[in-house]
Amino acid sequence: MGYMPYNGLLKLMENQLLI
Repeated sequence: MGYMPYNGLLKLMENQLLI
């Protein structure tokens, strides 16, 4: 799977929401 910068940003946002 190719990790894209946009995907990484989305994951970061999800992590912040989970906090």
